[in-house]
Amino acid sequence: MFNQIRLILTGFVVAILFITAGTLVSSQIRSTGGTDKTQGDLLKRIARLENEVAQLKKEMAGAKLLIRD
Repeated sequence: MFNQIRLILTGFVVAILFITAGTLVSSQIRSTGGTDKTQGDLLKRIARLENEVAQLKKEMAGAKLLIRD
């Protein structure tokens, strides 16, 4: 029973993280107008997205620790 509850909670956390990531990416695309004009813009955008992914990984690791407790 506890394992089922844990799986459900993990599923919710992962779903929330994916929704958050999707929202961040779509807002990023809208803020740049959907087109990047220079290689420098692309590199900046890639760096921002990599930072967001790293932050989401940290949040997911923290959520896993909370679920284990």
